[in-house]
Amino acid sequence: VILTRRAAALTALAALTVAIASSSDGGERRYRSVVIQSLNYFSRPHYAIRREKVSSRAAWKGEDLRTTGFDAYIIKLEEDEKAEILNAVDKADSFLKHSNQTLEALTLELFPLPKLGNKIRNIWRKEIMEGRGFLVLRGVPVKEWDPRQARIFFWGFGRHFGILGAQDNDGLLVGNVRDIGADPRTERQYKTNAFIKPHCDVADIVGLLCLKSAEKGG
Repeated sequence: VILTRRAAALTALAALTVAIASSSDGGERRYRSVVIQSLNYFSRPHYAIRREKVSSRAAWKGEDLRTTGFDAYIIKLEEDEKAEILNAVDKADSFLKHSNQTLEALTLELFPLPKLGNKIRNIWRKEIMEGRGFLVLRGVPVKEWDPRQARIFFWGFGRHFGILGAQDNDGLLVGNVRDIGADPRTERQYKTNAFIKPHCDVADIVGLLCLKSAEKGG
């Protein structure tokens, strides 16, 4: 999983993406429409292009990351944390099957992460919003799941970071980064084989879950 503050999408053979508002809602609001998500982003004060040097941990260059080493931003899940995730997915999957509801019905209570939830709220979200601006999480047991369960995981996991927001006018909440032959002139470019330029997504946090490694790039 890659979680980053307002970042561009990365190349992957298959991935899921979520857009998140960092504010916590106490479990009540589950997601925002594309209109509300956009207003939440663009209604913030924008004064002018910054001219002075940015002094922040998020103002890094590639050479800085190579100097500090990958261990500084790559987090490897422990075995009990993986078990916690698997249990949460099983619980949420069972609820959705028996209730015949969709992902939008899942609350924090239906995707419990007692240990990881504390890390997300008290460490990881702060690192993304106030620190380096991103983190890479390794060891997510994606091979244990079918595509539907992977979507359940990413929805529930993302909910612990904040309120999920729609990513297009169709109200897409969890998207597939995959070339489906769509026209890049009319569709979101992650659905095409077009080159995606660096850009900012309309969200506080963007998450990418890699399902299969790309043959090249990354």
